[in-house]
Amino acid sequence: MPQLRGLARSPTPPAPSPGEVAAGALKASAITEATIRRHLYSPAMRDVDLLIRTGGEQRTSNFLIWEAAYAELYFSALPWPEFDRVQLVAGGRAHAGRERRFGGAVDAVDGGPAKRQRT
Repeated sequence: MPQLRGLARSPTPPAPSPGEVAAGALKASAITEATIRRHLYSPAMRDVDLLIRTGGEQRTSNFLIWEAAYAELYFSALPWPEFDRVQLVAGGRAHAGRERRFGGAVDAVDGGPAKRQRT
């Protein structure tokens, strides 16, 4: 995989191209989440649970933007070469202590989270 810098993009488009629709190879109304997933750089890769960003930056820079849509984010001020096992465990512990809702809203009736089965 090429190293991504700046606004570089993955070699395959993240969605069906307008040309496919214009050529009649694909109907716009037929584009689903599965259609988009097939066009990702690694379509078989699972969605990201925890995205760790090092170096004090607090942005994802479009890195795995589809796959990390519901990821928990952990930011470390340490630059990548200094990020070690201790920091990884700290990120994992922070992730383990969070309540994940995968975009679901909090249920206002009983005060509990709206449960959604993740596939």
